[in-house]
Amino acid sequence: MYVSRIALRTLKWEGAVTTAIRISAAGREGGTAILIAVVTAPSHFKVRNAIRETYMIDAAQSGRCDVKFFIGQLAPTVENREETEAKINAETDMVRLYDFTESYHNLSSKALDIFAYAGERGYKAILKVDDDTFVRVP
Repeated sequence: MYVSRIALRTLKWEGAVTTAIRISAAGREGGTAILIAVVTAPSHFKVRNAIRETYMIDAAQSGRCDVKFFIGQLAPTVENREETEAKINAETDMVRLYDFTESYHNLSSKALDIFAYAGERGYKAILKVDDDTFVRVP
């Protein structure tokens, strides 16, 4: 597996500066080669929906990439915790990571869990991005 071309450019999206990444890769037989692992926060529902309506569609049509969102456990102090849990559990493209509580200080734990998830499922490559990144999938 190789990534034949990566092009970066900066965009303005909903007031935030984001990075657009263009990827292309050879798919593997019987599945997808690349996991696009989107690091997100529990409350970022609108951002996740924007991804679902844009590059997630392109990834599905290409057949070369899977896009999954990753979050840890919610802290007990999260406002509307039960409602937030219910919404997150309804998202079929969400991967819950249960060995840490969601926080900035646990991002390294989240990255390690993402790598383990991808390895267990046989992905050839991982593109780990934040939820404010737009990925162009040709």
